[in-house]
Amino acid sequence: MLRSRHQSTQSTKETPSSSLNVDPATFVVKFDLNRWAQCTPITTYILALCSPQTKTWWVLRKRFSECYAIRQQLVHLPGVTQPVASMIRPMSLLKFPRRKIQGDNDEIKAERAAGLQTFTAALARMRQECMALAMSRVDTDVLEQVDLLYSVLTTFLHVPLLQIQEEVRQVVSTTVAGSHRLCTSRSDDECTNGHVECSICLEDLAGDERLVQLTCGHTFHKNCVGGWTKCHFTCPLCRTASYDESYLISCTVHAILSDETGTFLARLRRCQATFDHVGQSPGILLDGPRLMERSPVLDSVCSVCLEDLDDSSQHRQLHCGHGFHPACIVKWLSSHTTCPVCRAEGCHGYMGS
Repeated sequence: MLRSRHQSTQSTKETPSSSLNVDPATFVVKFDLNRWAQCTPITTYILALCSPQTKTWWVLRKRFSECYAIRQQLVHLPGVTQPVASMIRPMSLLKFPRRKIQGDNDEIKAERAAGLQTFTAALARMRQECMALAMSRVDTDVLEQVDLLYSVLTTFLHVPLLQIQEEVRQVVSTTVAGSHRLCTSRSDDECTNGHVECSICLEDLAGDERLVQLTCGHTFHKNCVGGWTKCHFTCPLCRTASYDESYLISCTVHAILSDETGTFLARLRRCQATFDHVGQSPGILLDGPRLMERSPVLDSVCSVCLEDLDDSSQHRQLHCGHGFHPACIVKWLSSHTTCPVCRAEGCHGYMGS
């Protein structure tokens, strides 16, 4: 699936460790057709992946044979570049459960559940390293392999669009943080634009406070204009259209996700240019971002066990808004693909806040 490439001589910068956690795997056994079209008991392993940084989670269902196949594919990739080989190596060194000729017994299932938890965490870490590597300065042949590897891992892990959206939001926020309308120099005439006082609080612009310059050129104290731009889309002085940075970031995320030109990681690499373009495009800004947002928790009781949801930081919320205890909803989703309350499709959502 990945094309062979000559090794790159360019070194890559270190990538942060994965922020994704994988809960201990459980399994369910159902009768189904095997590869020889015989009806036999099939064991499916259930894993819940959680991201503390994006506050999102989803459930993954995999058979052992699927995990074995993807591992063989990644370990035996021919002609990969050195940066890609470095990403794959930690996963290849992990102890992986061996295939057994006899049917699954409890001991085999327990061994595989533990091994697949570690293996899935390694794949999730590798996928995040692909994103980090794509944002660094590397050769074109490396980027092509990283892009393909990212696509393979995203497909195998069944990463939901909500997770991808929040990852893009995090990358864009980190990349463009403070680059929009933020002035830190108090003596810069271009920043103050000739003004000596903030038109909101009427206090002097000099001092230790950070300043914000809107796209029209007018400058204000950051604390003064922050509340204004959350409720208004215009400059408080000249009424020129101006938008809060978080709104611009959301519009940028939507633009990256909805664009169909080039590969996903290539679009992510251009997030700064996309952010700048969005800020100068009234049509995009007026349309607004069409993203999935966290819904208010609709329940005070877990509908699976009928116990109270006492600690809001510990519950798991499906994208439809209904909340549950982590163990309860994972157990439910082991054999269902819908919300137990409203039957909305989906096995993903937000973690408790």
